[in-house]
Amino acid sequence: MNSSLKSLRIKLLSVLAAFSMIIATSSAFAAVDVKVGGSANAELVQGTNNTVDVTFSASESNILSMDFFLVYDPAVLRVTGLTPGIATGIKYTDHSNIGQKPTNATPGYASIPQADGTKNAEDIGYVKYTVYEAVTGGDPTTDGGELFTFHFDVIGTGTTQVSLVNVPPLTSIFTDGGGTAMDSLIINPVTITVSMTDAGAVAADKDELDLGDLSNVTTDLDLHNAGTNGTTITWASTNTSVIATNGTVTRPSFTTGDATVTLTATIKKGTVTDTKSFEAFVPKLAATDAEAVAADKLALNVAGDLSNVTADLTLPGTGTNGTTITWASSNTAVIANNGTVTQPSFTDGDAEVTLTATIEKNGEQDTKEFIVTVKRKAATDIEAVALDKDALGIAGDLANVTGDLTLPTTGANGSTITWASDNAAIASNGTVIRPAFADGDAAVTLTATIKRGAVEDTKTFTATVLKLAATDADAVVGAIAALNLGDTSAVKTNITLPTTGANETTITWSSSNTSAISNAGVVTRPAYGFGDSNVTLTATVKKNAATDTKTFTAIVKERQDGITSFEIAGVGTGVISHADKTINLSSSAYVDVTDIAATFTLPAGTTATLADDSAIVSEVTQLDFSAPVSIKVKDADGNETTYTVTVEVGKQFEVAATKAVVGNRVYINATATNHGANKDAVLIIAVYETSSATDMKFFVYKEGTLGATTDLDAGFLLPTGNYVVKAFVWDNFTSGKALSDAEVIN
Repeated sequence: MNSSLKSLRIKLLSVLAAFSMIIATSSAFAAVDVKVGGSANAELVQGTNNTVDVTFSASESNILSMDFFLVYDPAVLRVTGLTPGIATGIKYTDHSNIGQKPTNATPGYASIPQADGTKNAEDIGYVKYTVYEAVTGGDPTTDGGELFTFHFDVIGTGTTQVSLVNVPPLTSIFTDGGGTAMDSLIINPVTITVSMTDAGAVAADKDELDLGDLSNVTTDLDLHNAGTNGTTITWASTNTSVIATNGTVTRPSFTTGDATVTLTATIKKGTVTDTKSFEAFVPKLAATDAEAVAADKLALNVAGDLSNVTADLTLPGTGTNGTTITWASSNTAVIANNGTVTQPSFTDGDAEVTLTATIEKNGEQDTKEFIVTVKRKAATDIEAVALDKDALGIAGDLANVTGDLTLPTTGANGSTITWASDNAAIASNGTVIRPAFADGDAAVTLTATIKRGAVEDTKTFTATVLKLAATDADAVVGAIAALNLGDTSAVKTNITLPTTGANETTITWSSSNTSAISNAGVVTRPAYGFGDSNVTLTATVKKNAATDTKTFTAIVKERQDGITSFEIAGVGTGVISHADKTINLSSSAYVDVTDIAATFTLPAGTTATLADDSAIVSEVTQLDFSAPVSIKVKDADGNETTYTVTVEVGKQFEVAATKAVVGNRVYINATATNHGANKDAVLIIAVYETSSATDMKFFVYKEGTLGATTDLDAGFLLPTGNYVVKAFVWDNFTSGKALSDAEVIN
């Protein structure tokens, strides 16, 4: 016996068995106690109690032998063996004839009551056993004891009765103490009930749970809330508005449509639960008239491709929900109300027709429209040729043909197309033969003849077949011919000198005068007064080893930002240096140039301003030339040059002096003659060291307005050394500007 399994040794105690035997006029009886664990009944739990023992004990002595069948329910128990008892005097027990089946003819067998009242002899387990007791000498054992114990496995649940049925002939089954045989043995059955575990109960009730046919539920469902094995059952619905958790069914409306609901049962016993789901189909309610109209409208269709109709249409007259359908056409000449189609002519073109269906049931109605395109009839020969002519084209760039052309030979409307060419550069089958580079591009006219039946027409195409690629020498020749710098007779701005030429050539440049035009085309115009520059530009055109040159003559125009002539009355004509940008005028006589008119000329389109742009200078203008004047000249091209005008005239004052020397004293008389207007100035007589022209040691001066002549006398005690005396006129001591030459008195 497996130690992991719980076993229960059960002793079944029968009620007092009555043995009756009629021998002559006397009777005898004997008793057998049958117990399971000290009780006449036993309740077991499957899985907890996996085995059970049933013990038979004799309460009387002198039992010599016993042949019997053991009966039980094989769906609940399975006999696994027999163990001899410990009654005094029992020598051995033996079982044999296993499989010998009792019959209802066996006394007492058929009458053994079963728990459910249904089992018959064919359903009861059986094993035949024989028990012996040998008695040798003296009295047999006077005390009873355990005769034997049967061992069972618990294999199922339910209630079974375990009992004995004696085997005929009924002789010498039992004897009493006096050796009197008893030929009848009746034992009341003992009851063993095997119940399930909670898990078993839940599993069994889950297997047993069934709601029947749920494929078309129209009435309430009986949802059990308890199982046969003591479980409780609760329900959940995925759509309680259709099937409530108590089984009430509410069918959906026609519009809502059929419903599929999942019902889930939760089976529970103790702490064990499990679920089982059922899918129920609940059909929708019958449609109302309005719903029928709406549903048939939604389902209504006209068979076929309505965008390409060429044959009659089938227009339904009834709907699946009992509606009637009538039709109206927006163009009955093309589609009649019964669906008959009349295709328009090719010239009229495709026709678009609106078909309107009216869906009606018992006064409820609605409409639905279908847009139908009825295709026109096939074209006539004339129409086909015209259409195919219009559609005819040649793929590719006909202005730059370099490869064979695909010339269509059929039109979309069944025409045939043949081709003719006026130049062998393109054959009538589209094959292209490019001309040599020297021959140039070829202009070709292709003529297509479109024909169907007896009708034909023509269409022409103009194509240019490009010449073949040039050799390197050809490329250079072509590039030189194409190279052009435009008008170079009056160059004023930079010239673009291309570095690549036609036919994948390269170009390099050289200039005969890079100071006027660089090799890169940068132009430097000659300054005004230097004249135009003539330049030869040489282009070297090259491709691989092939090379050639081409020259261009360019005239670079001189700039016009110069002064042509300059004159100041009383002073003279200016000497113009265009290189130094200077104008010099001089006069030995004194002239007041602080506000004097200057007359000058400019090239056409040139303007002049003072250098600081403070005033525009006209060609006759009053200026102060007592100091150099800068005039900025700008020509029409935006070139600018600034000229510096310097005017030199004689001094306004002329000084003469006399001296007298007495010892180391010197006396000076100086007279200043004014050649101009009266002027505030200073007449000075000063003593200088001979070695310094600027270190004035002593001086005497007269300051004020100097008129036509002014005299000044001075006397000096000369110190030791070499000194020189000078007489001169300054404008003032601050500026020290000389208004006369110094008269040196040695």
